[in-house]
Amino acid sequence: LQDDEDCAAAPRAAEGREATSKRYTMTQPNHKYDSTRILLEVSRAVSSSLDLDTVVSLVLKESRKALEADHAALFLMDDNVHRLSLAGADGFSEDEIDNIKLIGSWEVIGNELMKGMRPIVVNDIKRNHVFKGKSLPVQSFMAAPLKKDGLVAGVLIVSNQKRPDSLFSKEDEHLLMALSNNIGIAVLNAKLYRDLKSLF
Repeated sequence: LQDDEDCAAAPRAAEGREATSKRYTMTQPNHKYDSTRILLEVSRAVSSSLDLDTVVSLVLKESRKALEADHAALFLMDDNVHRLSLAGADGFSEDEIDNIKLIGSWEVIGNELMKGMRPIVVNDIKRNHVFKGKSLPVQSFMAAPLKKDGLVAGVLIVSNQKRPDSLFSKEDEHLLMALSNNIGIAVLNAKLYRDLKSLF
């Protein structure tokens, strides 16, 4: 009889383990990338040069790749006029880049970042009370500040237009913030190196 009970219990135990396994699997976060590996790769790439133009180009390329975004843009603070200016953009058409260079809609993003000093995530510009009606050639975007001495020294923006159904997640936001910290150091070092070279 004991053997019969054990035989009957075995399938029930197996079913229980399977159910527990299913519940465990369903409750685990669905990571779409290895954040640690990406941060290491991006940090290695952007720290490989002290030439500002090279670093900016690498920042844009690696940010787009890491977050699977249609575009990336980097604005740096112009210390002479105390205003953010475009340092580089990737994934945009020539006309769109000319639009980005103009002071206006893009400046709103920088202003909002300077108010909160935190990343901004907008998955539908048309529904956002701050950005709707602005002439931005994107459907969704994330923006993160590059900080120096507690102040905004630059802004990194990744955005989508060709894939409007691709929403940015909390995981994306956390990765962008981590990237901006590492990227900020490399960009500001390159900018300092350029400024020092101009003195000699």
